[in-house]
Amino acid sequence: MAENIVFKSNILFLKSGITIPFQHNITELMIFPEVIIVRLDIPYKVLFNENVYGISHNGNLLWQIPKIDHVYQDSPYTGMKIMNNELILCNWDGLDVTIDPITGNILKTSYGK
Repeated sequence: MAENIVFKSNILFLKSGITIPFQHNITELMIFPEVIIVRLDIPYKVLFNENVYGISHNGNLLWQIPKIDHVYQDSPYTGMKIMNNELILCNWDGLDVTIDPITGNILKTSYGK
Protein backbone atom coordinates (compact mmCIF):
# COMPACT_ATOMS: atom_id res chain seq x y z
CA MET A 1 0.00 0.00 0.00
CA ALA A 2 2.72 2.51 0.99
CA GLU A 3 4.50 2.35 -2.37
CA ASN A 4 1.40 3.78 -4.04
CA ILE A 5 1.19 6.81 -1.73
CA VAL A 6 3.67 9.50 -2.67
CA PHE A 7 4.04 13.25 -2.61
CA LYS A 8 5.62 15.87 -4.80
CA SER A 9 5.96 19.45 -3.58
CA ASN A 10 2.64 20.24 -1.90
CA ILE A 11 0.52 17.45 -3.43
CA LEU A 12 -0.27 14.07 -1.89
CA PHE A 13 -1.00 11.32 -4.44
CA LEU A 14 -3.11 8.45 -3.10
CA LYS A 15 -3.17 4.98 -4.60
CA SER A 16 -6.82 5.50 -5.63
CA GLY A 17 -5.74 8.33 -7.94
CA ILE A 18 -6.99 11.05 -5.60
CA THR A 19 -4.69 14.06 -5.23
CA ILE A 20 -4.74 16.34 -2.21
CA PRO A 21 -3.07 19.75 -2.39
CA PHE A 22 -1.73 21.44 0.74
CA GLN A 23 -0.88 25.07 1.35
CA HIS A 24 2.84 24.28 1.86
CA ASN A 25 5.22 21.57 0.65
CA ILE A 26 5.00 18.12 2.19
CA THR A 27 8.20 17.03 3.89
CA GLU A 28 7.30 13.73 5.58
CA LEU A 29 4.71 10.94 5.46
CA MET A 30 3.95 8.11 7.85
CA ILE A 31 1.53 5.51 6.56
CA PHE A 32 -0.67 3.39 8.80
CA PRO A 33 -3.48 1.01 7.79
CA GLU A 34 -6.03 3.53 9.13
CA VAL A 35 -4.42 6.91 8.38
CA ILE A 36 -1.73 8.73 6.45
CA ILE A 37 0.18 11.26 8.55
CA VAL A 38 1.37 14.28 6.57
CA ARG A 39 3.88 16.83 7.90
CA LEU A 40 4.31 20.07 5.98
CA ASP A 41 7.54 22.03 5.65
CA ILE A 42 6.73 25.55 6.80
CA PRO A 43 8.87 28.29 5.23
CA TYR A 44 10.96 30.57 7.43
CA LYS A 45 9.00 33.56 8.76
CA VAL A 46 5.63 31.94 7.99
CA LEU A 47 3.63 31.48 11.19
CA PHE A 48 1.84 28.16 10.85
CA ASN A 49 2.38 25.70 13.71
CA GLU A 50 -0.48 23.31 12.93
CA ASN A 51 1.45 21.59 10.14
CA VAL A 52 0.61 17.90 10.80
CA TYR A 53 -2.50 16.21 9.37
CA GLY A 54 -4.19 12.83 9.45
CA ILE A 55 -5.69 11.87 6.08
CA SER A 56 -7.80 8.78 5.38
CA HIS A 57 -6.78 6.45 2.55
CA ASN A 58 -9.81 7.68 0.60
CA GLY A 59 -8.65 11.31 0.89
CA ASN A 60 -10.71 12.69 3.77
CA LEU A 61 -9.17 14.99 6.34
CA LEU A 62 -9.46 13.12 9.64
CA TRP A 63 -7.63 15.62 11.84
CA GLN A 64 -5.15 18.48 11.99
CA ILE A 65 -2.86 18.91 14.98
CA PRO A 66 -4.65 21.35 17.29
CA LYS A 67 -3.34 24.78 18.11
CA ILE A 68 -1.45 24.84 21.42
CA ASP A 69 0.74 27.39 23.17
CA HIS A 70 4.44 27.21 22.36
CA VAL A 71 7.50 28.86 23.88
CA TYR A 72 8.15 30.64 20.58
CA GLN A 73 5.44 32.04 18.36
CA ASP A 74 7.05 30.39 15.30
CA SER A 75 7.26 26.69 16.25
CA PRO A 76 6.06 24.33 13.51
CA TYR A 77 6.63 20.62 13.96
CA THR A 78 9.97 19.56 12.49
CA GLY A 79 10.00 15.82 13.09
CA MET A 80 7.87 12.83 13.98
CA LYS A 81 8.37 9.25 15.09
CA ILE A 82 6.33 6.29 16.29
CA MET A 83 6.77 4.85 19.74
CA ASN A 84 4.40 2.32 21.34
CA ASN A 85 1.75 2.92 18.64
CA GLU A 86 1.76 6.64 19.44
CA LEU A 87 2.97 9.47 17.23
CA ILE A 88 5.51 11.82 18.78
CA LEU A 89 5.88 15.23 17.15
CA CYS A 90 8.70 17.61 17.98
CA ASN A 91 8.98 21.30 17.20
CA TRP A 92 11.50 24.13 17.16
CA ASP A 93 11.13 25.00 20.83
CA GLY A 94 11.86 21.45 22.03
CA LEU A 95 8.28 20.42 22.74
CA ASP A 96 7.39 16.76 22.23
CA VAL A 97 3.67 16.23 21.62
CA THR A 98 2.44 12.65 21.85
CA ILE A 99 -0.75 12.01 19.92
CA ASP A 100 -2.97 9.13 18.93
CA PRO A 101 -2.20 8.80 15.19
CA ILE A 102 -5.72 7.58 14.43
CA THR A 103 -7.69 10.35 16.15
CA GLY A 104 -5.12 13.16 16.39
CA ASN A 105 -5.94 13.56 20.09
CA ILE A 106 -3.07 14.90 22.18
CA LEU A 107 -2.11 12.34 24.82
CA LYS A 108 0.70 14.28 26.53
CA THR A 109 3.27 17.01 26.07
CA SER A 110 6.82 17.27 27.40
CA TYR A 111 10.06 19.03 26.65
CA GLY A 112 12.64 16.80 25.01
CA LYS A 113 15.54 19.24 24.64
